[in-house]
Formats: sequence, structure tokens, C-alpha cells
Amino acid sequence: RYLSVLLLQRLLPRIRRHPRLVQTLSFFRAPFSFSILPIRQNSTTTPTPPSPPQNRKPNNLINSKSPYLLQHAYNPVNWHQWGEEAFEKARTENKPIFLSIGYSSCHWCRVMNDESFENESIAEILNQNFISIKVDREERPDVDGIYLLFVTAVTGHGGWPMSVFLTPDLNPYFGGTYFPNQSRHGLISFPDLCLRISDLWKKQPDLFREESKSTLEQLKNYINASEKTEKAEEDVGVVDDGRKLARSGLEHLENIFDKELGGFGTAPKFPRPAVFSFLNTQRLAFLEESIIATNNEDKKKVALAVAEMARIMTCSTLMRMARGGLRDHLAGGFHRYSVDELWHVPHFEKMLYDQAQLLKAYTEAFVLYDDPFFRDTATSTIDYLNSYLSAPEGGFYSSEDADSSVDGSEERLKKEGAFYVWTDQELKQHLNPVEYKLFARAYGVKPDGNILKRSDPQGEFEHKNHLLLQFLPSDLTKEFDMSLTELEEHLYSARVQLLAARNSRPRPHRDEKEITAWNGLMISSLASCAAPLKKKESVARATRAVESMKKNNVKENGWLLRSSIHGQSSGAPAVLSDYAFLIDGLLNLYEASGDVD
Repeated sequence: RYLSVLLLQRLLPRIRRHPRLVQTLSFFRAPFSFSILPIRQNSTTTPTPPSPPQNRKPNNLINSKSPYLLQHAYNPVNWHQWGEEAFEKARTENKPIFLSIGYSSCHWCRVMNDESFENESIAEILNQNFISIKVDREERPDVDGIYLLFVTAVTGHGGWPMSVFLTPDLNPYFGGTYFPNQSRHGLISFPDLCLRISDLWKKQPDLFREESKSTLEQLKNYINASEKTEKAEEDVGVVDDGRKLARSGLEHLENIFDKELGGFGTAPKFPRPAVFSFLNTQRLAFLEESIIATNNEDKKKVALAVAEMARIMTCSTLMRMARGGLRDHLAGGFHRYSVDELWHVPHFEKMLYDQAQLLKAYTEAFVLYDDPFFRDTATSTIDYLNSYLSAPEGGFYSSEDADSSVDGSEERLKKEGAFYVWTDQELKQHLNPVEYKLFARAYGVKPDGNILKRSDPQGEFEHKNHLLLQFLPSDLTKEFDMSLTELEEHLYSARVQLLAARNSRPRPHRDEKEITAWNGLMISSLASCAAPLKKKESVARATRAVESMKKNNVKENGWLLRSSIHGQSSGAPAVLSDYAFLIDGLLNLYEASGDVD
């Protein structure tokens, strides 16, 4: 919310400069307060749930519109949706609540589902002792944010699936992320954890309530103290010097920058689009400072050195990400993050918000540094979005899963990355000898697989290859005694054939929610990239997304909704980021098109 407020503050001057735009933006009305409200189901139209297991009845999630909740509609767990009905049931039956939060493309959510929520005996423990509630974090970021804060505070880390045990009054008592069905790696088993918490509730309910209340009060006090400290610092002007803060941020990034492999910190490595934007902005600021400091040679040298370091951190990381396995070299687009420091083996899910922000990052890098590789990376990302995440009415879908079934095997036997990895023999089957030799050299293919053991400790990708651009075509012309044009034609032909072969495999599940905030990010990026990438059609594509949002993600009174699916609202209220990112997208689209409608 804090970041969204900052974005809105930045947007207000732009809105005021365009009076006619104010009228257009008033189409979207924002509520004055945000609370954890139950979803109101306004329509009976829902996405198709998964096929039911034999002799198993659906639970209360069957009427949901969320793809994630529908994935659990035939669990033996008696799940409930977040709302007053479930809360009242917990109070009436005097049972604690087990709250499970995740999203449909989450790999570890699927693992915990297969291990625990599909297990009849574990389901019986939950059904007898708890009121179990499922929440889609993408649909309800407000609920997710509150309990993520709790889990992070008490465990030191957060993530999904998020597992939280609450009192019937919704106060958290204990929380964590993934728990295995059997104790291993120092983690208590999920059934043992459930039984211990249930036992405590039954024997010492007052202690349970008091400890949860005490923990909540400590969190509130911590947040209030932090806000007071920030306010006091602002009052005395400690944070008034923006350049000082920026320099501090640059120094921190330089300290954690991986000079050899790019990126910041150690594995896992995440793409950080906001960091690239910050670095580019600061580079320009310090270049300007070097010009101003004409008569101060020392100050000029320092400013130029800082600007150069910002360039190195940006270009090195963007290049490593795009050449590594984080990027899909056949269809375009980026996976979620790299599990190793090499940018080779990713967590394979693909998220819309990553594509939107990285499209803008690579476009900006192309504008600033004039490297055609950055342009081609941005263009291939648009190709992926248009081919695989585009909804018929013009909006954009949320994500593609990390997991998919192997060779059409049953749903429960899905494996992460199965859609994307190759054996050496599979590549030889689809390419002629010349194409294979060139492709294997360029994309790091090895006969016994190219994934290091330290990048795959569980051995899931043994003897498999995950593509990375080890050599650019220009690096191989001498080795293969070919012109650059001829070599690029062979590689292009190989990619086309392999993409066609890959598309014949069972595809990962696609979450077809159209989330307002993420579509706002996408609208902004498409509008911003149209001119530098010379893709005028991107403006038209962004306009179609806006029309889809107006049709499906806005209530009759003008208030935004969080998401829709197949033209039907989820019923979840919009949060501040939905308003902020959609407004930003509308402003960028107006500046690209000049159209206020």
C-alpha cells in the first residue's frame, strides 16, 4: 500500500496537467477505506473445475470463480471460502481456523496439496478439529498481506503456501509456509502440527487466545513505533535529502552486486525491475552532476564513477538474465526466479507482472544503451504475451504454472519444468545434424544434460537440458565457417521446430484471472515501449486491455474490482495497487496515443 501511495503521489501532477483526462479517470471511483471483506458472489457463472476424483463429492469451493480455489474443490478437506459464513461456523463450533493461502501457479502449493490436502487421514484431522479456509492471494492481497506480515515476523521468512492457525476471532496463533506430510529436514510434519495445535486449543483455550492476542498487540506496537520513528525523522529533516538516500541505496546495491554473474545477493536470484529503473535514474542524475561539476575535477570523477557502476550493474544483470535459463528462449517471456546463482535453473512459473515490468526494463535499457539484444528480448516478451497470456476480450491472464504432466500422464504426476526441459536425444529427433550441432553449441546443450547437481539437489532434472544462450550467433561464425545471416537462419529454424514440438506436450495450467493491477502494469509497459521498439500495434493492444478492464473489472457505480475471469467478476474488491497501476497505465497510454477516451 505504501508503494502504491507513493505512485499515486507521483501521478497526481501528471493528471492535473491534462484537465480532460480528469474526466476520463473519474470513470473509476475509489473507496475511501479498505478492509478484509468477504467476497460477494454476484454471479453463478464459474470457470470449469477440475475433473472430480472417483466417488468424491465437492466441498464448498466448488462455487468459487478462483482457479486456485477450484483446484481444491474436490479435496477431502472441508474447505470454506474467506467470509462471514466460515467465521461464524468457527465461533459457533468453537474451533480454531486453519487458513491456507496460495495461488494457482505455485509449485509448493501443489506439493502440499498432493501430500496433505489430498490425503484422507490428514483431511480427517482438519475436518474434525478446525474450520479450514482457502484464500487465493492474487484475488485477496489484503488478506494475504496481513497474515504474511505475521508469518514473516514470527518465523523470519514468508512465502507460499502460507499456513496460519487462527482463533475464531481471526487472531493468528501460529504460522509458517510449506509443511511436509512427514517430518523431514528439521520440519515438523503437517498432521503432527495440526494435532498439537488442536490439543492446545482443547486443553488451554484461554492460553491460546491470550498468546495470539499478545502477538498481535506486539505487531501493532512495532508497526506504530516504526511509523512514529519515520515521522520523527521527517520532522527533523533526516530523510529530506533525496540524493543522500539515493547514494545510500546505490552503495547497498553495489555491496550485494554479483560482479561475476550479475544480480544482487546469492541464490535464489529474483529479477528486480524496480532496481533497474532506480539505477538508470541515478545514472542519469550523476551524469548530470558530472557536467555541472566542470570546475571540480574530483567531484566530476566521483560522479562519473558512480554513473558507470550503475550502468554495469544494470547491463550485466539484464544480459545474464536474458541469456540464462530465466528466459524462455523458444517462446519468449521470463520465468519467476532463478534457484541458482548462475541464472540457469529457474522456478518455472511465468507471472504477468514479471513480464510487464521486465518488458519496460529491457525497453528502457535499449533506449539508454542502444544494445539490439535488449530490444530483441523486449520484443520476444511481447510475442509471448500476445501468444499465451492474451484473453479474447483484450485483457491479460495472470500466469502459467511451473508444473505440467509428463507425456500426458495423470494430473497428480505433474513435475516442475517438464514442459521446458529436453534430453539430448529429443533435440536430435527434431533437428537435422547441422541444426543440432549449431543449436547445441549456442544453447549449451550437453549429451548427459547441462544442469549442475548444485542447481538440482533433488535430481529432478537429471540428464535434462534447460536452454541458455551460451554463445551469441556472432560468437560462432568463425567456428562454423558461416556468415552471420546463414547461422542465424539455422538457429531460427531450429527454434521454430523445437517450439512446435514443445507445444505438442501437455501445457502447464494457465490461471485465466484478469487482475486489474497487473493489467495496469501491462498497459503501461505496452504504451511505453511502442515508440522505442517501433511497435505501433502495442498502443492498440494496450487500448484493448483498457476496454476489457472497463467492461469486466468495474462495477456499475464506478468502483474497481480486483479481478475477473471469462468476463465474470470474482467479486473481490480492488485494493490500492489496482487503482495506482491502472491509473499509471491510463496515463502512459494517453501520452502514447493522445486519446483521452
